[in-house]
This record gives sequence, structure tokens and C-alpha cells, in this order.
Amino acid sequence: MTAVKLVPKLHEAVLAELLAEIVRGDHEEGAKLPKEQVLADRYGVSRYVARQAIQALRDRGLVAVTHGVGAFVAPRHRWNLFDPVLLEAMLDGPDAKAARAEGVECAALVWPEVAALAAERRTADALARLEAADDAQELRNALAAGARNRFLGQIVSTLDGDGAPARAMTPGDPAAYADVVGAVRARDGEAARAAMSAIVRRPSGSRRR
Repeated sequence: MTAVKLVPKLHEAVLAELLAEIVRGDHEEGAKLPKEQVLADRYGVSRYVARQAIQALRDRGLVAVTHGVGAFVAPRHRWNLFDPVLLEAMLDGPDAKAARAEGVECAALVWPEVAALAAERRTADALARLEAADDAQELRNALAAGARNRFLGQIVSTLDGDGAPARAMTPGDPAAYADVVGAVRARDGEAARAAMSAIVRRPSGSRRR
């Protein structure tokens, strides 16, 4: 079978360019983006493709669209920071160091609570999945699933993936989680919280309060 090379959709290429510009600060908060036709001409695409790119920015909270007026860059506190495309752009942008430090800080606060919930809500099936994990990533995935909180699960899965801000702070050796697994087995939330706090590492560049 002939291998098929995956090519990004046209609007995704335009989205990547616009994302990088906004993250760099080329378009300040409240600034109006160029009109769809201007963007279409700039990137050599149709107006429909330009509209798709604007919609993708809107879906991620980066712009607010007023029909008949245009698209305006939204305040940063409205951005969906857990969107992987936006997160990747931020980690490639000028604010990468701060974004990475904040991601690490967030994960350091959240992981112990995930472990505590996984212990307190432990079921036989959840424990079996945890104990059957072959590697550290699979084990952390089992912990997140066992916590049974979709919002916390979204946070840790975004911050803990390959290349994500907090990936380097969690041990890669499954044996390092032995105390966490033992606490989950015992349904001891406090012990699970303490054990996870003990193994979560902060890189030296992470900010402390």
C-alpha cells in the first residue's frame, strides 16, 4: 500500500500564521484583524478558507467576532490555554519561558489532587488498570481516569503530554509511583496526595511564590 502523506488543511496553515502573530503580540489586545479578503489575498487562499481560520481562532477564544464589523483580538484571560494548537504556539513564542513555568506550577498543584481523588474513588477496575500499567505515562493516565473528574483530566492530559510544559516534572520510571499506587490500593486519599507531591519535580527555572 502506498503511504499517504498527511497535508494540513489550508485553513490550518493560515491559522498557524495568525496564531503565531497574535501570540507574538503583532496584533495587540482589542486590535482588529485584517478583513477576510485581505487575509485571503495575503495567504493565497479563498475567502472561505480565511473565514475558517478566523472561526478556528474564535473557537480557541483568541478573537471575538462582531458580524458586519470584524474580528478583534480577545483579552488573554479568555484564551483557551488547554487547546493543544494554541499551547504549541505559546511554547514556540516569545513568552515560552513564562508559559512553561506556569504550566509546571499548575501541574504541581493539580497532580496531588488527582492522586487523592483516584484513591478516594478507587474501584476494582480502576486499581486493576493502574497496577497493569506498563510505563509511567500509562500509569498517570490510569490515575487521571481513576479520579473521575473530566476537568482535572483535561488539565493533566494537556500539561503532561509529549513536549508539554509539565512533561519533565513527572518521573519516567513506573517504580517511582509505588507509594502512590499503594495509597490508591488502600483508598487513602491523604497518603496518595502526599506521595504524589513527593515525586512531582519542579525544574529549577520554575517560579516559586
